[in-house]
Amino acid sequence: MRATEALLVAEALQDVFGWELVQVGRWGPRHELIGAGRTRRHFEISAPNTQGPVDVTARLEQLPLASDSVDAVLLP
Repeated sequence: MRATEALLVAEALQDVFGWELVQVGRWGPRHELIGAGRTRRHFEISAPNTQGPVDVTARLEQLPLASDSVDAVLLP
């Protein structure tokens, strides 16, 4: 099921353009979902207790993002 969802998200991300794509929360292997994005940069914000490597660690209810600083957010 996760592989099917990853394919569907990858297809949907082909229509997302811009500079920054952010995934909020871990879902499967690192960058499995946002790696297919067409934005110039992408990163994942994960909770402090997330296992494995992360791009940014933060409390998900208080995201460390400035207003108008990202073009798309993926909430798995």
